[in-house]
Amino acid sequence: MTLTAGDIFQKICDRYTVSDGWLVMGEVTPPLVERAEKARRFDAIAITLWPSSGLYVHGFEIKVTKADWRNEKAKPSKSAALMRWCDGYSLVCPPDVAGVEDLLPGWGLIHATEEGLRKKLDPPKLDPVERGVGFMRCMLLRQAQRTPRTPEDIAKARQAGFTEGFEAGKRDAGYENESNKRALESLRQSIDAFEKAAGFQIARGWNGAPQTGAAVRLLQRHGVEGLANRLGSAAEAANDIGELAKSLRALLAEPETAP
Repeated sequence: MTLTAGDIFQKICDRYTVSDGWLVMGEVTPPLVERAEKARRFDAIAITLWPSSGLYVHGFEIKVTKADWRNEKAKPSKSAALMRWCDGYSLVCPPDVAGVEDLLPGWGLIHATEEGLRKKLDPPKLDPVERGVGFMRCMLLRQAQRTPRTPEDIAKARQAGFTEGFEAGKRDAGYENESNKRALESLRQSIDAFEKAAGFQIARGWNGAPQTGAAVRLLQRHGVEGLANRLGSAAEAANDIGELAKSLRALLAEPETAP
């Protein structure tokens, strides 16, 4: 099974849980430090929740192919714009995408497999910039966008899911219905053609189905021409037998000649 970026993000969520003191969010865009710079986005970010742990921000870069990772390594300024907010920054990827020897300076490495995550190298401690109100506002906004906040929001989301599934079911059922209608019409046309050629209607008290079926099978096996030839040969043989019978009767009718 090939892991997708979504699969790996889910594994990060499963590993860094609220019960273990972490809050994980995906696709978070931190504030810009300089007006002219381009906005960058974390694939995933985990923030400690327990006061005893202090504030630790761990950023994650998710890569699923070697080509993706080569592109990332070719432009280290992209990740630098995110790493400045972090206490640690790690690459999360399948084992065949990158090893410890392939890392950029300051990165950790976590390998993702179907079974889960395996840490290969702890990220070195980074020296983040001041994470003020702007940074926290971005984190809170992302959390608010992804989480239903009220029972009404949950009810709306549930209804939206139900409606989407219901409409998809109607579309699928409509397609099946049209397909069945086309198949039924084709069968009806075939039956009409058979009845017209046979001179009787199947649905009106007809009880000769086994015999007719056997006859049709015989025709299919030998073909009309082949069966006609066979019948012709049988007729010729019958005629020959008839002539032979006449000769025998004539012979038997002749009077015996005295010696």
